[in-house]
Order: sequence, then structure tokens, then C-alpha cells
Amino acid sequence: MKKVIFLIVLFLFGIGMYFYPEYEKHETEKVQKEHVKELLKEKQPYEENVSTVETDASNLNRVTFSEVKNAKFTKKNAIGKLVIPKFDFSVPIYANATEKHLLIGAATLKSNQVFGQGNYLLAGHNMSRSGVLFSDIPKLKENDAVIIEDNYKQYKYKVKENKTVLPNAGEVLEEDGTNKLTLITCLSIKDNSKRVVVVGNLEEIKEK
Repeated sequence: MKKVIFLIVLFLFGIGMYFYPEYEKHETEKVQKEHVKELLKEKQPYEENVSTVETDASNLNRVTFSEVKNAKFTKKNAIGKLVIPKFDFSVPIYANATEKHLLIGAATLKSNQVFGQGNYLLAGHNMSRSGVLFSDIPKLKENDAVIIEDNYKQYKYKVKENKTVLPNAGEVLEEDGTNKLTLITCLSIKDNSKRVVVVGNLEEIKEK
């Protein structure tokens, strides 16, 4: 009898271990959507004139679903939002790519970045779960639309390139005289040996 009980407990434990990762992913996705709704529902103005600093994109560390799910949401240093119509996806944009900001949204990599001007750089974590942070960025294709917005305007970009580079590929940070958006993330939640870089050219600026 004890052997039967032991086998049943072992079986149930195995089932729990199998389904828990999926449950945690689902809960993380739900929490992020709640964060976005919280940021947008009050139509509170995004912060302006936030002090920004340079961030090294090669130092993006891997994080877990638990860290993302349990990250404390904040409106402080939120300067806008990123929208990808193809995936019905939006996420807050924060000034400065601190680990705190990257657990709850996208974040700027260079100091004094201005929406719609030059090479606008954003980094985010790839959690390999659609709808969570930058997980859908590697799926973007040429001509897909990506939008960033601040208090007053929407800036629409059209994807022209999706490529994989080494973490220290500094050329993706450089200016080339064009107004573009550069999105940077890891290959997957388990692999940060390279970076996925998606670049889009500015197509349109609209008043909100």
C-alpha cells in the first residue's frame, strides 16, 4: 500500500513539474498586460526631460519568469509606449536600461534620445513567450509596422531589417543620418550569446 501511495505522489509531482513552467509563463503574461493597462488607463502624461545615461547592450542578463512576474510596476521614468499592431502588443518605454526597467518594459540605451530623431535605440528581454516583453521582436518581418508614442505624437516605423549579431556589435548603436528605430533583444530566454536586432525607418509622425 505504501508503495502505491509513493507512486501516486511521485506521479502527481511529475505532473506538477511538467505544467508549472507553462503556468508561470501564463501568469507572467497576465501580469505584464495588467502593467500596461495600469499605465494607460489614467491617461497620465509620460514624464518629460528625464535624465538619461548610456547603457551597454552587451550586458543584458538573462532573467526568469518569476523575476518578471514579481517585478514592481512603476510609472516613474515612463516616457512613452511601444506598440506592435501585428501582435496586438504594447509595452511601456522607460528612460535608461536598468534591470528594474527591463523587467517591466522596454528601455532606452543612449543618453538624450529623442522620439523620431536619429537612431532611437530600445532594449528588452526575450522571454520566449508571445506577448511578454520583447519575445515577439524576433518574429518581426520586413515592412511590419512598429509605433512609439509620447504625450503628443505617434511615430510609425516600417521594419527594413531583422538580423542576428554578437553582443558587442557596436555598429547597431551608431548614427547614419537617418531617422530609425532599433530594437535589441536576446536570441531566447535561454540564449543570450547573440542579439536579435530589428531596424525600422521612420515613415510617419501623427499628432495624438
